[in-house]
Amino acid sequence: LIYIFARSIALGTFIDTPNYRINSLYDRILQLPSVIGYYLQLIIFPLNLSLVHPNPSSFSYVLGFLFLFSFIFLFIKRDKYKIDFFAFSLIFIFLIASSNLFPLPVLILEHRLYFLMAGFSILIGSIANRYVVRNKTLIYSLSTILIILYFTITNLRLQVWKNSEEIWKDVIQKVPTQDIGYYNLGT
Repeated sequence: LIYIFARSIALGTFIDTPNYRINSLYDRILQLPSVIGYYLQLIIFPLNLSLVHPNPSSFSYVLGFLFLFSFIFLFIKRDKYKIDFFAFSLIFIFLIASSNLFPLPVLILEHRLYFLMAGFSILIGSIANRYVVRNKTLIYSLSTILIILYFTITNLRLQVWKNSEEIWKDVIQKVPTQDIGYYNLGT
């Protein structure tokens, strides 16, 4: 509700923004699982990162539905899995705000993942805590591997973000069908 209020103050409305093309509400609802899935895919498998992203794939659509069904399951079992439900709720709230249900000029932007990462971290911690008693070595090994993997990916992305020319070259390389990369590299 705070998001809707802030958006209506900033843009004058929370449903319609005249400066860009808006799909119908029906189309945006149909697109919702694929956008949710794509954001989850970027969190879980942060590969092929770019400033501009292509339209989500069918894998993203399936991942989005799995998330929605998991959220419904945790809602039903929220007394048993309180922390998991809280984490999923955080993820869900921030996904809804950034999933184009309310029109956004750009469908997917990586900086919208920052708040999602809080819920994701709580969820990973909860799952790890549930199994740490039985498999300490496995949990510590997986945690170490994930930290090293994410550290490496972050350092590789920093090379791209050193100046705007490198950013737009990266966009053109990863999403050559989007005109914005060519336009911004040329200006």
